[in-house]
Amino acid sequence: MCRGYNSGVEEIAITSFVDFHNVVDVLAQNGWMFRGVPDLANHHLVPSAGRYWPALRDAGRTKAFFFKAEKEALVRFQLEAHPYFAHVPRNVWELMAIAQHHGLPTRLLDWSNNPLVALYFAVARGFECDAAVYFFPYERWFTPEMRSDDPFTVSEVVGLAVSHLTPRLTAQAGFFTLQPDPTEQFEILGLRRMRIAASSRHELRETLFGYNVNEKALFPGLDGVAGYVKQLKFLDWTNRLPHDYGDSGAFDR
Repeated sequence: MCRGYNSGVEEIAITSFVDFHNVVDVLAQNGWMFRGVPDLANHHLVPSAGRYWPALRDAGRTKAFFFKAEKEALVRFQLEAHPYFAHVPRNVWELMAIAQHHGLPTRLLDWSNNPLVALYFAVARGFECDAAVYFFPYERWFTPEMRSDDPFTVSEVVGLAVSHLTPRLTAQAGFFTLQPDPTEQFEILGLRRMRIAASSRHELRETLFGYNVNEKALFPGLDGVAGYVKQLKFLDWTNRLPHDYGDSGAFDR
């Protein structure tokens, strides 16, 4: 069930692909980052690790306990995952990006410089609630080898460009932001969002499919091919998707 949502973020209403295009068209050609969320009311701009903090807090744990667990999780991931690395991480920044990519909760938040990718993540599953595409201007991106500090000690928002690490990140034009406290909502100057009406989601999804923005394109490999064929042969005829659509973890960003 959708809930009401209050926020000071400037909002633009989107009810069609033309609306979406008109917003993107007036933005500068470079320097804008986009993030799509499928449920505006419930998907806040909190990194995946930070989403576990409320439960830990309610269980009587401290912030110090949370931060310690976050660091220990990354160390344990490195120890367990080492035999499987296709790309051996050169530092903690790359390690964190790879861990995030494979589903470990981290303090990274996914973004894309391709607005169509963000729109896909906003509308690709579920149609009951309004969705959103957040966007902001940012040009201070770093690659992991440019950082000599520790991602757990940053004092301001950091932009991390890591699309070279995996084919999926390349396909999704993927970037990350990292903030000092992952339990807080992401905030940055110029942050805005396009609010996508629930009634428009199915039409937008079909339009993206026509532009070849689908699972096959964004998730290179057999999982993406299977998702593409599933949409092509089973889901084009309905305005609702089965609840298990996309539950492989690909959308847990």
